[in-house]
Amino acid sequence: MRLLMGYLIGMLFLFGCNKSDSGDITEEVEMPLEEPIVTILEVDEEFHGTMEMDRLGTNQPIADFVPVGISVDPNEQLQLQVELVDGSTLPSVVLGTYSRYVEFWNPQEMQLAAGANSIVNNSTKSRLVYIRYVGDVPDSKAMITITGGKKIPFFKLGETTNTVFVDMLDSCDDCQDAQLFGNKSIVVASVANMKKYKNQDWMALVEAIDKIAEIHADIDGLDASAPVHVPNRNRYLLTESDDPEFWMAATWYRTFYNQDAAIDFVLDINKLKNDGWGPWHELGHQHQLGNLTWDQVVEVTVNIYSLAAERHFGHESRLQRDNVWASVDDYFNLPLEQRDYNGNVGLFVRLALYQQLWLQYGDDFFKNLHKNTREERAVLAGNEEKMAYFMLKASEVSGNNLKDFFQQWGFVLEDAHFDALDALGLPQPTLDLTTLRD
Repeated sequence: MRLLMGYLIGMLFLFGCNKSDSGDITEEVEMPLEEPIVTILEVDEEFHGTMEMDRLGTNQPIADFVPVGISVDPNEQLQLQVELVDGSTLPSVVLGTYSRYVEFWNPQEMQLAAGANSIVNNSTKSRLVYIRYVGDVPDSKAMITITGGKKIPFFKLGETTNTVFVDMLDSCDDCQDAQLFGNKSIVVASVANMKKYKNQDWMALVEAIDKIAEIHADIDGLDASAPVHVPNRNRYLLTESDDPEFWMAATWYRTFYNQDAAIDFVLDINKLKNDGWGPWHELGHQHQLGNLTWDQVVEVTVNIYSLAAERHFGHESRLQRDNVWASVDDYFNLPLEQRDYNGNVGLFVRLALYQQLWLQYGDDFFKNLHKNTREERAVLAGNEEKMAYFMLKASEVSGNNLKDFFQQWGFVLEDAHFDALDALGLPQPTLDLTTLRD
């Protein structure tokens, strides 16, 4: 999206009459009235979020819309003039940020037509404005002129300087929210929370968030070696939320963070890099492959991506830092018949299985595991089929028969699934993987 013209603010003068008591003298008084903001955009069609989700085999689509840098007040009307430049499809306008407010959890959206359009913010909250312009084979372009709304503090990577953004934060006293717009990310937070970190390097923060997405894509095997392995072509939304029921969470089109301190792990670059497991984890949910994620590991396999980010930023493994390996030892001290990986086992103990595979086979194991899974697009039904598929693919990718490894970990499955590992004819690992530790 290109902003062809900035925000045009003019002044009109209304003249009122104030007669003297004698009635024979008229004094003209100038009364200023702000002219509405006009925002002119050239927008290119992008990929459907759900289409990208299907292509990649993930569980969640990410944001398939772009911010405009303005907000619209309750009951305020926006006028949108739309001209189709290329192609045949037209965009829609989106009012509001997913999960920003409990009261309006999902945004208000309207399909635009060529020519004049208008939309009224039907909520009791000020809402940010986005353009959603998506297609299966994006080839269209449109010009949109938006009249109305209010300019908000808006940082765009590669265009906005730190000084300009800080000035925006300081000068917009009546702004509710501010936005950061990166190559792979959109961040929404209250001006009050952003002001807490206003003197930090905002460009470095946006670059760090984009880098996390890149790290996740790398361990995910998204190396663009084939169309199915091209990284997600949409952006990741990280938004502050007023929902008291969640600390941090991820779902369709967004990740969201409680306004009381949780959002600080996104906005504070030091926390993001050095204590950012929460955002790393939530963004990881939007990389998880459905065929590798059965019910009991939804909150486990996500941390394959968290651990990759942790290694990138040079930190000790959380499993070592939090003494998880002692709990793993306790688990393996149980008699084999009492071990049930899907049973009463802590999430971080379950994560240790994946870390042991990484300790033995490295990043390439996970890259190839993801790539093979995306390429095969197997149709799997239920937890047992997904577990069996994971065992089979892990053995193929590692080049070893991992039957004993999974049985030691307490995978409770039909014998036929373990027989399938033997049928691969692969050698046993050269060591007992269950003994590996960070």
